[in-house]
Amino acid sequence: MLALAVGVVAIPAIAAKAAADEGEVDIATLTCSKLRTMDDHAVGFAVVWIDGYLGSRADDTVFSSSRMKDNAKEVDRVCKDNPNKSVLSILKDYEAKGAD
Repeated sequence: MLALAVGVVAIPAIAAKAAADEGEVDIATLTCSKLRTMDDHAVGFAVVWIDGYLGSRADDTVFSSSRMKDNAKEVDRVCKDNPNKSVLSILKDYEAKGAD
């Protein structure tokens, strides 16, 4: 339980670092090539933000680490050949195919 509490307290600090490192990032226009230039903290923050955004649209309140891993694999797979593709559009397409 303590680890969870520490993790929750650390989230604003991680978010602040990501924002400071990257400035503002418009997730709607975040491309694969931009994602690859971001530091690990900012990428992690963006991935969690997108998962929450898509979950909210689907009225899904479950956090699934396996779903996030699958989403990350899909983004990596598609981004290899499509550097100008929007990360959000990749995940919307993946979600539409029925990915969990």
